[in-house]
Amino acid sequence: MARGGAAVSLLYSRRCAVVVNDLLVDGLRVQFKVEKTLTKNPNTAHITISNLSEDTRRKMRKRHAEVVLSAGYTDTVAQIFSGTARTTDHVRKEASWETVIQCGDGEVQFRAARVSQSFGPGTKVADVIAAIARSTGLKLGNALEQAQSGGFRGSLEQFAQGFVAHGKAATQLDKILRSAGFDWSIQDGALQFLRATETAKNQAVLLTEGTGLIGSPEHGTPDKKGKPSVLKAKALLQPTLKPGGRVEIRSRAIAGAQFRIEKVTHTGDTGGGDWYSEIECQPL
Repeated sequence: MARGGAAVSLLYSRRCAVVVNDLLVDGLRVQFKVEKTLTKNPNTAHITISNLSEDTRRKMRKRHAEVVLSAGYTDTVAQIFSGTARTTDHVRKEASWETVIQCGDGEVQFRAARVSQSFGPGTKVADVIAAIARSTGLKLGNALEQAQSGGFRGSLEQFAQGFVAHGKAATQLDKILRSAGFDWSIQDGALQFLRATETAKNQAVLLTEGTGLIGSPEHGTPDKKGKPSVLKAKALLQPTLKPGGRVEIRSRAIAGAQFRIEKVTHTGDTGGGDWYSEIECQPL
């Protein structure tokens, strides 16, 4: 069953809020661009806030501040990004100040976490995956459930000779998950493991002209030779569109087909202009 978004008539009362550590910014002009993918590289957000007070600007200088960005409409505001600030710059522009925050999702753990652990002969693959996942310091998301589900590539269920995980946790996790047949990503600070054609366990988001779809979806160049072409679609901003999620598109050219979302780009400006979600997806 597909889940319909709000009617188009309700998708214009825009709302946006930014929380930096314990500081809530609401009611000021906020411009943002959020890029989220199914790759292991951390998702990113570029946020510009206009005319913060001097006291608030001073409090935002803390390195690696926790940043949560929510956006949507009067009754459907939802989180579209959670991560940490890479940089926070306050720039004077004529008579106003602009605070520019560059963010990464789970980036500190992705770059810094390390693991050094040995596993004896006969250790289950699921137990090794779970141990390395915990060593990342990230929220576990669906990692333990997926590890315990079994069905790994090549029917590999245990390491007959044992296994040694040593070095950067993200590198070790990538190595073992690729061997097991999983792709992985970090979504709002949590690990997400998915097989090649698998989707996250949430209802499909329905995109039609009546729920915000803009124009006609277009087929782009395949990511790899021999793979299906990427379908690109644009809609009024929809917080429920997430990498790994399922989307059902109904347009003049597509009669209710479902796709897995590979990439989402949310753009918005509370001062007017862009307020869109653009997706790239693969057919299911």
